[in-house]
Amino acid sequence: MTALVVLAAAFIAGPWFQDEESSAPTEKPTGSIEQPRNPAVGERTEFSGDVQHLPPGYAVWAFVRDVDGGIFYPKYSACTVQGDKWECGSLRVGTKDTLDKESDLKAVLVDAEGVAQIMDHVIDVEFRNVENGGMKALPAGSTVLDTLRVTRVQ
Repeated sequence: MTALVVLAAAFIAGPWFQDEESSAPTEKPTGSIEQPRNPAVGERTEFSGDVQHLPPGYAVWAFVRDVDGGIFYPKYSACTVQGDKWECGSLRVGTKDTLDKESDLKAVLVDAEGVAQIMDHVIDVEFRNVENGGMKALPAGSTVLDTLRVTRVQ
């Protein structure tokens, strides 16, 4: 089953991945979150930013981290990257029972192995009817580009 997950992850994230020889970054990747601009957010918020020196073989991925529980909730697909800009679309922040609760929005660089870990989580939740308890940690080998603490206000 793990091989199937890795194969599915490679297919889904294929445009981001290249051979390992060319994956050594020449400069340290950096990036920032540009949206949302205001830390007071609704149930859904647009999530985007910039990235410099994105290494070949890596994708930008969005996570919402429950500040109280420390659990990470990944978006089910990688963010799109064009030039030095990334765009993740709309993220769901908390539930209607979590008004005035803080969460961290994280833009994270993830390699192919990390994508496989995320996709294994997605398959568990969507197809194996495992309760979405989130991920206890970010995928191995991932790098946080930026974090923004937000509060759900509506």
